[in-house]
Amino acid sequence: MLFYRIAATIFFFAWLGCFSSCRAAHVPTLNLATPEAPARPQVVIIGGGLGGLVAAYELEKAGISIELLEASGRFGGRVATAYYENGLSAEYGLQEIWADNPLIDIVSELKLPLTDAPDSPWSSVQIDGRVHAFTHDSRDEYFRSFLTAHEFSQFEQWMSAASTLRSRALEFGTSDREVAALEAISFDEWLKNSKLSHRCHELLRLTIEVELGAPAASFSALFGLLEFGVFLNDTSAFEIVGGNTRLISALVKKVKGPKRLNVRATRVHRYTQLGETKVKVTYLDGDRFTSIDADHVIVANGNVHGAPVL
Repeated sequence: MLFYRIAATIFFFAWLGCFSSCRAAHVPTLNLATPEAPARPQVVIIGGGLGGLVAAYELEKAGISIELLEASGRFGGRVATAYYENGLSAEYGLQEIWADNPLIDIVSELKLPLTDAPDSPWSSVQIDGRVHAFTHDSRDEYFRSFLTAHEFSQFEQWMSAASTLRSRALEFGTSDREVAALEAISFDEWLKNSKLSHRCHELLRLTIEVELGAPAASFSALFGLLEFGVFLNDTSAFEIVGGNTRLISALVKKVKGPKRLNVRATRVHRYTQLGETKVKVTYLDGDRFTSIDADHVIVANGNVHGAPVL
């Protein structure tokens, strides 16, 4: 979400006077510019993964200056492409981009070519030590290969109910009492309350955990439901030709503000200056602590290495 206020940046140039030499009567005049002080960014973004880079890209499009801090030695976070012999490759983190994802618009703006990804968002699962490989022609055929008729019916009922509930969540938010109740429990607790068979529970739990990269007990049922949309809707999927990491490279190239690698944000401090709230972000670069003042901060990596946000 773009910030409502864009501060104007004013640059002042100081010029040094002329120098003369006692040994020469005519010496060319030198106009030397003093080193320009680092520009104060309006927004500091902590985290150089896909979320942080997209935030930086969108802010700069709106004329808002940024500075981006990334703790690791590369941008992209969990988004990575592994390349093998014979032109084969595999995606990590960002396996595909769904047609209803706003990221599609950014890919188009960056003029990155797309190709169709596998149609089904579902993949092979391992339940109780047994691998159920998705080698079937359809989702239903795959599920029927390891779920009983009763379990499959139970699974379909849960999916239908979840689809209806998700539509209500998107339309009414937590003003809907049943939707609001999902915010108070974990996704795993919601599955347990649904009285599903063990295999149905595990199938749904593993599906959302792989999608979010976190245990189902660690995020709310509402958050999980909203993220489950790709499995509830029949949506086309795409991949970037040459690997999804091309998106990361394009974003890094497009973002013009300072982008720092191998720096760990350790503290975000809010303070008031002339009646306005500002932030000071402190980060560790090697063995040196440095601070940046800004109007706003975006924490795009989930945490600030356990440091306090004040």
